Amino acid sequence: MVEFTYNNNYQATVGMAPYEALYGKRCRTPVCWEEVGDKKLIGLKLVQITIEKAKIIKDRMKKAHDN
Repeated sequence: MVEFTYNNNYQATVGMAPYEALYGKRCRTPVCWEEVGDKKLIGLKLVQITIEKAKIIKDRMKKAHDN
């Protein structure tokens, strides 16, 4: 999750997220690797937990960067 958050986070030095800079497209969540437009039902609880964890990681990375 840390790697996903970092790779999907905007970086001022390159003007975009690192993943987007390398591959020319936005990185999708590791919960769902399906093609855009394909939808599968994923347990709501799993989605909520993943979103919460990604937010915690992003907040911690921001705090570490600010220090």
